[in-house]
Amino acid sequence: MTGELFRARTGSPIRKAGSEPPGYERVAGAFRQSGQWLAAIGFLAAAASLVFFAAGMSGVTGSAWLIFVYAAGFMLVVSLLPLALGYRRIRRVAFLGRLRDRWIQLDRVGDPDDQIATLRRAYGGLIANDVVARVGVR
Repeated sequence: MTGELFRARTGSPIRKAGSEPPGYERVAGAFRQSGQWLAAIGFLAAAASLVFFAAGMSGVTGSAWLIFVYAAGFMLVVSLLPLALGYRRIRRVAFLGRLRDRWIQLDRVGDPDDQIATLRRAYGGLIANDVVARVGVR
């Protein structure tokens, strides 16, 4: 049942969502910035891995070539964590953008199906999970 038909049958009032989620720009900006930093750190670690590998294979290091190849493998594995975390943060920014778009759409047309509460829970849960992950306390 669409919202228009529901409102016509029940005569329920239209709720307004507000212009956008509270503190959206601050939260999305923090996620975006931390995602960019994590991705940059991951790319730098991967580049260091390539440098170690090239130094080990070129023979510049003499008899320590095996150590440089092992260091390259270690740095490559280490670079995966910041890359994965940065990707996750950037995906959260995309999710927040979709949530904001839906929030603004509900602000324009009203909320006969009471979707605002669900959006607020999703937004609050995303922020609360991030705070718990940063602080480490439940």
